[in-house]
Amino acid sequence: MAAFAVVTGCEEKIVSETPPEITLDAAEITIPGAGGQCEFVYSIDNPVADGKLTADSEDGWMTDFTVASDTLVTFVAEPNESGVSRSGLITLKYTYGADGEVTADVKVSQGVAGAAPEIELGAAPSIPAEGGDFELTYEIVNPTADGKISAASDADWLTLNADNPGVIAITAAANTGVERSAEINVVYEYGDGRIEAAAEVTQAAAGQASGYEYDMKCFDGIYYGQTYGNNGEYNYYTWISDIGFDADGYQMPGGTYYLFDIYVAAPPEDADNPLPPAGTYNLGSGPGMTEDMTFSYDYSKGVSIAEDGTYVFQAYFNEGTLTIEYEDSNIIMDAVLTDEDGIIHHVTYEGPVSYDNEGGDEPGPSTGSTLEQDLNIEAGTALASYVADDGYVMEVSLQFTDMEVDMEGYVVPPGSIMTVDMFMPFKDNGELNPGTYDVAATYEDYTVYPGELYYDILPMGTYVSYYPDANTEQLGFVVSGAMEISGSALGGYTVTCDFTTDNGYTIECSYSGNLEIQGIPGPYSTLEGDYTLDLEGASGGATYYGDYYYTGGANWMISLNPLSGPDGFTTEIVAESTSFEEGIPTGTYEAGASVTILYPGEYMTGFMDGGYLFGTNYVGGFTSDGYVTEFAPAISGDLNITNKNDGTYIISFSFVDDLGNTWEGEWEGEMQLEDGSGSYYAPKRSSVSILRNSSFNTVDKKEVMENLPIKAVKLQPDNRTVRKSVSAR
Repeated sequence: MAAFAVVTGCEEKIVSETPPEITLDAAEITIPGAGGQCEFVYSIDNPVADGKLTADSEDGWMTDFTVASDTLVTFVAEPNESGVSRSGLITLKYTYGADGEVTADVKVSQGVAGAAPEIELGAAPSIPAEGGDFELTYEIVNPTADGKISAASDADWLTLNADNPGVIAITAAANTGVERSAEINVVYEYGDGRIEAAAEVTQAAAGQASGYEYDMKCFDGIYYGQTYGNNGEYNYYTWISDIGFDADGYQMPGGTYYLFDIYVAAPPEDADNPLPPAGTYNLGSGPGMTEDMTFSYDYSKGVSIAEDGTYVFQAYFNEGTLTIEYEDSNIIMDAVLTDEDGIIHHVTYEGPVSYDNEGGDEPGPSTGSTLEQDLNIEAGTALASYVADDGYVMEVSLQFTDMEVDMEGYVVPPGSIMTVDMFMPFKDNGELNPGTYDVAATYEDYTVYPGELYYDILPMGTYVSYYPDANTEQLGFVVSGAMEISGSALGGYTVTCDFTTDNGYTIECSYSGNLEIQGIPGPYSTLEGDYTLDLEGASGGATYYGDYYYTGGANWMISLNPLSGPDGFTTEIVAESTSFEEGIPTGTYEAGASVTILYPGEYMTGFMDGGYLFGTNYVGGFTSDGYVTEFAPAISGDLNITNKNDGTYIISFSFVDDLGNTWEGEWEGEMQLEDGSGSYYAPKRSSVSILRNSSFNTVDKKEVMENLPIKAVKLQPDNRTVRKSVSAR
């Protein structure tokens, strides 16, 4: 018994093999701006018998530190009357034995004396279908000593707990149905005051993954050379997938595919075996951008197809990196991507690599001026022709010549034709906008597009054709300079150009006189008064294109085709719901502000392009071949759609056309729905339809240019092409 007592007495002085540690209930605390008595909680793990805790701060506005108990420290804070919040640091020190010591810091934030409390919520968590435990963080700015926090929600699938300072603990039940959302209300009560803040949490639908991870086995790539780079970058069109493509190059059911549309400024090291260099590539900065060491925002995407041919997902990305390395003859690709729904995609591939080399099949624009002298053109004839517009900016082709023009519109050499591709604020009255137009390849108003040559045949943009004689043509492609327009349609215009070509020659051009833009589209309605459509017996059909415009809704093309009656109707809308299975949702749709983009709740107004009708139109006067001879666009008015949830719909409308006539109608019947949102062709690059989503860089100028009154001595070739858009979204 005596021996036992001696051993026990010694053990009380032995330091634990595991050193003590200070644990804080919160490493950062917020105290009232009014100051006063404050406190925080701590604990000591693995304490020793002679251990002692002290607290202190170098910040003079915190004093009188007291270790009130084994778990509580109190101190006094001065009022913060500086007008701005401030922060400080409290250091806890636990000493033990002869020289043992551990420390911990507590960060203190103090609001402003007299300022009202505020709630600052952190980001709401994204909850997967399986549910689980999550956190919503918060901070009380300018708290009070008596303030209390609480949280509540009407959703029975959420359980909330606000016991821990700075955190709302969330427990979510598993979701067995469709995607669902709920609002969490955070309340701070103090004295006679009360403030609230709300956060919305969303839980994925049953079976919907919160993230995707794939180790791909198949590689397909096409090297396009400099065809698509805006500034001459080299393009590697790169697919990786799990099962590859079928014999015709199409994606297959059960497959998952990722496309990286890669751009590099440097040419490939081996022209016979082009490969993108090793390194890290970032997602392009925006639509149409093809910067060095990027994969394009427009084309890069992920697609996963179920065995029944439906889509598991079709994803474009808002963030992402792609890392490429090489080992022997294999490429190692590792991509981390965030799609537009915030879902993370981690995709890898390691294996053989080769690119089909199509870099020379479609040459991009080049400049190779053959002009051999400076030119000073004093034009006696000038013409202006409409090319395209987006409702805000209009593209106009100007031509100036100092040569005589004969009765058939041909010029008589020697002399020059100066062609200027200009962009100006839209006007529909044929007048030019005075101002300075700088040479820039931006398609913005008050710019002149530089000159370029396609297929070594077709001059486009801004260039001069100089004819020293009837058998010789020298071309000068403009790369810099400016054009000045002054005057008005009433008194005439004065146009002066001061350009420089790619081979360093100067082109000066001047013109004074009348100049009116020809060919601006005008009203095309054939109605001579108000009209009610006869849609008796018409058949209904609609095609679904998903979130085609990336505005958060579903794009539908709807048509009512006459079977027995005389009239038909076409429209394009974007609905709130993005579900194909639920059909076209009930709603009232208003005229969209643009014909290049639509938002939920809008229909596209009617317009004509190249002899085709687009958007919302009345169509009638059908010929035996199915062509229409009577039509009218919808410029304003409402479109009402009622989904009866049995496959039938009621469609009614009252529109105003471009001549001020009202045309209206109503139809009820079965609607045949078709899903047109998929069917990507791969691995080849898809072309962009200039009919569904037109823009300046996809306008075919062939017809416009061939019908200009000023004609060169030699016939222009027929195999013209256009600048090709990189935008696919």
